Order: sequence, then structure tokens, then C-alpha cells
Amino acid sequence: MISERILRQWRRDSLTVDYPDSAPSESDLVVFPHVTVSINHLAELHQRIIQLTQELMDNHLIRK
Repeated sequence: MISERILRQWRRDSLTVDYPDSAPSESDLVVFPHVTVSINHLAELHQRIIQLTQELMDNHLIRK
């Protein structure tokens, strides 16, 4: 089970991400081993993290 503290940390991290105002360029790509992710994809992932952590935090509150 994921603790409420971890959910809050993930949510805070996703809310505080800064993205460049200009269009993504080659330098805006984040390269991991075998994976390349654009800024647009990262923004979408962080939005999903925010939505999912909110749902899980709501479930924690209902259980209390």
C-alpha cells in the first residue's frame, strides 16, 4: 500500500515541474537508456500523476 506521505510527495513533485515556454527542440529531449521523452510527453505524464495521486488520496480519506 502506498502511504499518504508518498502520494503527497509525488503530487508536489509533479506540480512544481517547470517547462520551457518555447517549442521543444533537440536540447529539450530527456534521454534515458533506451528511451527518449519530449517535454510534451513529460507534461502529460505529470498531469496523469496529479490525477492518479488525487484519486488515491481520496481513497485514503474515505477509509479514515
